[in-house]
Amino acid sequence: MSTTSSSATSTPSPTGVNLITENPSFESGAWGWTFSGESDYVNSPVHGGSVSLVKRFDNTAGSSFDFKQFINVEQGASYTASFWWSHTNPSADCRVFLKIDFSPDSINVDTRTVAAGSWSQISLDFVATGTNTKVKGYAQCEPTGVEGEAYSNIIYFDDVSLVKTG
Repeated sequence: MSTTSSSATSTPSPTGVNLITENPSFESGAWGWTFSGESDYVNSPVHGGSVSLVKRFDNTAGSSFDFKQFINVEQGASYTASFWWSHTNPSADCRVFLKIDFSPDSINVDTRTVAAGSWSQISLDFVATGTNTKVKGYAQCEPTGVEGEAYSNIIYFDDVSLVKTG
């Protein structure tokens, strides 16, 4: 009589492959993502594929928006998270963040340095200190200018990735 046994083990994620497999380029709208606030999808401009996520900022009180997805990672492994973004108003005071949360730690990077109308990549290298990671893109615009004219801005997001690097 022979017996076999099996035990559940965690399969390590492959190196160099995008771990955001649920709609990383927003081609399927909101599928796989959680958002704060309203957003939309457009066919132009896009960085890759045929759709990008768009958030319109058009009030004078200040506003923010985020999109996030939970991904299982290997504790102690190295990763790079990134996304591409673009915007329409060079005078608007907007910041774009990439934040990585793994309980109890989090790290983030932010940028304001992209010319209106061009695409820029924001990225963050990190070593996972937990196994359940939240990859979060975040934009915040503050009022500037007279009567909010300079505040209006449209920010586009595309091609989100989380890649194991080691």
